[in-house]
Amino acid sequence: MQTPPAMQIVQNRPLRAAALALIVVHALLASTLTAQQVKFQHIGTEEGLSQDIVTSIVQDSLGFMWFGTEDGLNMYDGYSIMVFKPNRGDTNSLS
Repeated sequence: MQTPPAMQIVQNRPLRAAALALIVVHALLASTLTAQQVKFQHIGTEEGLSQDIVTSIVQDSLGFMWFGTEDGLNMYDGYSIMVFKPNRGDTNSLS
């Protein structure tokens, strides 16, 4: 037995209301998130990076950005870059 079209609309009202609420919430969140401006700064060898090819990026709990390259580990504090390279004679240096 088929449900009459009028009954289908009534049965789908909660689903439609939930979908509409989800769309409204999404629109409100999207407008809030797009209002934020994110500033990017490109850094390369001209700024002190040991190599332009970066294989990994991590930000530590102090806010320092760490960039792993084949030419060493680079720490960026927002102003300058410090490069850490392996020292073959030092067992405590980078491997």
